[in-house]
Amino acid sequence: MPAGAIEQVGQRLDLALLDARQNALIVQENAVDAVIASLLAKVNLYHGFNACWSDALTRF
Repeated sequence: MPAGAIEQVGQRLDLALLDARQNALIVQENAVDAVIASLLAKVNLYHGFNACWSDALTRF
């Protein structure tokens, strides 16, 4: 195999590795986004409950 062909194969493998790493980072980013969305939903839920409880307590 000529040296140029070997270099092209190496470059393709490097690009494939970079693509795989990029895909892995995208998956991790999506997982972090899902955790953040879940935490924000919980905060909003707790905030709503606290508002209801504080309103009820101030009425007494």
